[in-house]
Amino acid sequence: MNIQNNNDRPFIRGAIAIESMRDNGYKNAAYALAELIDNSIQAGAKNVKLLCFEKSESTGSRTTRRIKHIGIFDTGKGMSKDVLHLALEFGGSKHRDDPSGMGKFGMGLPNSSISQCKRVDVWSWEKGAKPCHTYLDIDMMKSGELESIPYPIEKELPKEYLSLIQGDKVPESGTFILWSRLDRLQWKTSASIYKHSEMLVGRMYRKFIAVGDVDIYFEPYLWNDALNKYLPADKPAAAKFRANDPLYLSANTSLPDLPAPMTGEVPFEIKQREIIEIPFEGEIHTVEIIVSMIKHETANAIKHAPGIKGSKLGGTEWGAHMAANIGVSIVRAGRELETRTDFLSKSLIQTKSRFMGVEVNFPPGLDKIFGVLNNKQAAVNFENMSIDSDAEKQGFLNAEEYQQDLEDNNDPKLKLYHVSSKVSKAVKEVEKLVETLNVDVTGPKNSNIVARPKAEIILEALNTKRSEAGKGPVPDQKIKLADKPDIIKAIKRDISVTEPEAQNIVERIIENNEHFKLQEISVAQNIFFDVSRFDGFTLLQLNKNHPFYEQLIQSADEKQRNLLKVCLGAWARMENEALSERSVKQLQFARELWGQMLHEYLSTEE
Repeated sequence: MNIQNNNDRPFIRGAIAIESMRDNGYKNAAYALAELIDNSIQAGAKNVKLLCFEKSESTGSRTTRRIKHIGIFDTGKGMSKDVLHLALEFGGSKHRDDPSGMGKFGMGLPNSSISQCKRVDVWSWEKGAKPCHTYLDIDMMKSGELESIPYPIEKELPKEYLSLIQGDKVPESGTFILWSRLDRLQWKTSASIYKHSEMLVGRMYRKFIAVGDVDIYFEPYLWNDALNKYLPADKPAAAKFRANDPLYLSANTSLPDLPAPMTGEVPFEIKQREIIEIPFEGEIHTVEIIVSMIKHETANAIKHAPGIKGSKLGGTEWGAHMAANIGVSIVRAGRELETRTDFLSKSLIQTKSRFMGVEVNFPPGLDKIFGVLNNKQAAVNFENMSIDSDAEKQGFLNAEEYQQDLEDNNDPKLKLYHVSSKVSKAVKEVEKLVETLNVDVTGPKNSNIVARPKAEIILEALNTKRSEAGKGPVPDQKIKLADKPDIIKAIKRDISVTEPEAQNIVERIIENNEHFKLQEISVAQNIFFDVSRFDGFTLLQLNKNHPFYEQLIQSADEKQRNLLKVCLGAWARMENEALSERSVKQLQFARELWGQMLHEYLSTEE
C-alpha cells in the first residue's frame, strides 16, 4: 500500500537510484553522525546526546553485543510539520536559507542517515506543539511501497527511548532521530563507536564546546531480557565529550592535566597569525591563519615531571595526545572539516610536528573556492599549492603567464594560491622554532636518578627477598659486560627507543645495581608478555598492542595496573627459578601459547 497524500514531496525519481545514493562518501559513522550534530547546533540546541542501543546475541557458546539502534536527541528549537517534511528531502533543508550556517547544503539528515542504515525515523516539535513524526525506509522505497516522503503526523516519542533520555518528560522543543537496520555500520559495538568518535567529535566541535554553546554526550544502553527494556550500560560508561583543541590554546580540554607548575594553564602559544581578506561574489570574506607552538614552560614541566615515562617528550602521555592531532586543521563556520599534513615538513612529522598546531578558518561564503563537499568532510580544492610547478604542469612558459591567465578568467583558484602561500610561509617560520626544541626527558630537576615504576620497585624487592632466602639467582649477582649488547638489543624491541637511549638505560641499570626491569613496548606479535633472562638481570616486556593490555591494563586504575604487573612479574621469576633449561623452555612455550590464545579470545568482542 502506498503511503501518500496531497502534500507528499517526491524525494527521488526511480527506486533503483536510492541504492546508489547510499554510496555518498562518508568516511565512517562518526562523520555521518556529525551531520546530525551540525543540525542540532544550528537549531540552537544546548544539549545533544549520541545514543547507542545494544542487544546481546548468542551464537552457540558465544555471546556478543551488537548495536541495534543509534539515536541523536537534542533540545533545539525543533521543526514544524512542513519544515520536518522538507528536512528529509535530499537538498530540501531550510538551512539553505542560512548562507553562513554549517548545514546550508540541505543534504545532512537524509544523506548521512541512509549511508549507515536502511531506516531513519524523525520526531520533532516546536515550543508548545506536540511531537510530529516522519521517516525514510530504503526497502520500502526500493519496492515502490514508499514513493514519497510521508507527511509528518502527530506521534509521541516511543516511551522506551523517552524514559531513558529525558525521564518521560518531553522538553519544550527538540528533535529525536533514530537509525534502525544498521546494515552499513562499520563499528558494531557502543565501545567501538565511542573509541572512534571521542577525539574526532571533540575536535570537530571544539569551538562550540569550549565556550559553552553546546554540551555533547555519549550514552550507551543495553537491552535487559528479564525486564524487557533498555538499561544504561556501564561498559563503556556514559561520557561528556570534551573539547579537543589541536592548537592547544585552551585549558580544560581532553589533554591530560599538565604537571605542575603548568596545571590548568594553556599549553601552547600563538606564534603566527594572519587575516586575509578575499573578495568573492560581491562580498569581502576573511580567512584566518593561526600557527601555535608548545610553550617552553609546558615542555619543561613535562620533561621534569616526577615518574615520567619515556625518554622523549613525544613519548609521554601528553606527547601521544598531541601526535593524534598532527596536521593543518581546516575549519569552516567554527566546525572542523578535516586535518591535512601536506603543509608540514616530512622530516618533522614523526618527531616534532606534534608540538605545533595550525588552523585555517574560513566562512561558508567561500565554499565554492575551497571546494567544500556537501558531506562537509573536506575542502577538496585547498592544498599546499605551488603556482610555479602548476604553471609548468599546465604548459605555461612561466608562473607570470599562468597567473595572468587565471586573472583573465577570474579563476577563484588564484585566491587559493594566495592563502596556500601564506599558510606555507607561516608554518615554515614556526617549524624553524620547533626544530630547536629540546625533547629529551630529564626527569625531576636536580636528580640524576630516573624514577622507577612502582610495580618495578615492588618486584625488585620481592625478587631480592627470594634470592636472599636461597631461591633463584644469588642476590648480589652482577650483569656480565658480555651480555650488554644482547640486553640493549632486547630493550630496542620497542622501536621508539634509539640505540643511544638503550645504551643509557643499560648503563643506568648497571650503575644503580638493578636486577629487574619492566618495559612496555609495541610489537606486532600476538604475545602478551615476554621474559628475557640474563645473569644478574631479568627483563619483563608487556606488549601494548595485545588486546589484554588494551582492554584491561590500559583501562585499569593505577593500583589495579600495579597488581597485574606484579602477577606477571611472578611468572617471570618462576622462569628464573626453573631448575633446568627443559623446564624453562616448557614455561616459555606455555607463555607464548597462552598469549596467542588470549589474543584470539579477547579479539572476538564477546
